[in-house]
Amino acid sequence: MRDYAKTDAIDELIPALIQCFGVILLGYLAGRYKILSEAEIRGLNSYVTKFALPAVFFKGMVTVDLTGMSWALVGAISLGKATVFFLAFATTLLLNRTSPFGMAAILSMFVSQSNDVALGYPVCEYFSHNCLLFLLNMITALRNHNQVRAY
Repeated sequence: MRDYAKTDAIDELIPALIQCFGVILLGYLAGRYKILSEAEIRGLNSYVTKFALPAVFFKGMVTVDLTGMSWALVGAISLGKATVFFLAFATTLLLNRTSPFGMAAILSMFVSQSNDVALGYPVCEYFSHNCLLFLLNMITALRNHNQVRAY
């Protein structure tokens, strides 16, 4: 873990959060005021999901320094996500008997796979440099792969 003063934490965390929420706000405003047409939105979505994000994640996975990774932290987060996934899966199977496996799988993914890259990465980056880059990139790559297959 890094030894940062509280001012260093603010200096690194606040700009990262401003960037994240700034992009979200710009996307909302573009949709709200119809700045982009439907064709432009589809084209931008296709570019981002099929070219830009995979390139960024591939670069991150190739250049990550695995020696600085906290495997205990990766294991703890993975165990927590797996526990939440299976609890949501079992609860959905018990409560919804009409479409057991499909609905259980979807709701389990919604519960266990949060927005790790956009908000989780800046926080993890502060606590341990490169500690979760590999794990977060793999989670996002799998999520994007499943979304592309759904279309």
